[in-house]
Amino acid sequence: MTRNKIEITDDVQQSLESEKVVPMQGIHVNGKNYFPKKHVKSGTKGVVWEGRDEYNYRVAIKFTIPEDYKSRSFVEEAVRASRLKEYPGFFALFENGGLLDLALLDGTKKCFVCFVEEWIEELSREAFGWSHLSLRLYQSHVRSLEYSEDSRAQTW
Repeated sequence: MTRNKIEITDDVQQSLESEKVVPMQGIHVNGKNYFPKKHVKSGTKGVVWEGRDEYNYRVAIKFTIPEDYKSRSFVEEAVRASRLKEYPGFFALFENGGLLDLALLDGTKKCFVCFVEEWIEELSREAFGWSHLSLRLYQSHVRSLEYSEDSRAQTW
């Protein structure tokens, strides 16, 4: 069976990468305010911006195409992602999600699925070519070694 791959178009991707489209003064998602700061990455389904929440914590703001959620609800994905909070240190923690209308560079309006997650430093991940999970596992391993060293130092 052949499946059509759903991908973001070049013009929509360019729009989502632009400060002229993404409201730098802030977005409102499910009752919370977030402030995009800079575009960091684009993929086949959307784009990621580094941002801040209303308490100035760093967050990843992901704008994704709604076509990817025709066969499944983005709310279902959000519920699944929220379960990962039971495994701190291994996954980026889901914070919020909702629908957001944006006016594109060509003047048309389009609805996007917006996910907000814990920020994980992108540079570290790309420098080593590691996946999101691998980086989190590495960070957890380093923390456990540091804890182990601290514990050993206290017993001497």
